[in-house]
Amino acid sequence: MGRTKGAIKLHLLLDHTGYLPQFVHITEGKVHEVNILKKLEFESGMIIVIDRGLINYKLFGEWTHTGVYFVTRLKKNAAYKVVERRKLPQNRNILRDEIIILEGFYSKEKCPFPLWLIEV
Repeated sequence: MGRTKGAIKLHLLLDHTGYLPQFVHITEGKVHEVNILKKLEFESGMIIVIDRGLINYKLFGEWTHTGVYFVTRLKKNAAYKVVERRKLPQNRNILRDEIIILEGFYSKEKCPFPLWLIEV
């Protein structure tokens, strides 16, 4: 007897002020999360936390332009230039605090804004 596999994904946007779902969408497992993320609109001042697997530099540029903040882990092969090294706070586990600009393939066309890079 043959077996088949199936999967679904739940895409959820949680409003932390009331801890209630603001957006819920169910897709087949093969749908990549970034395709759903591109369809969402966020208010200025929101902070989005996303996994490194969802990195999309063009989307980061659009968010930054509209005043939306994001937190993610930078890909290991990301090319960037440090434009400012900031003073590290005392008695903290922060190893780097820098302002960067993306270069190379990810450059100014996709995300032309300075970004804040912190290594903990």
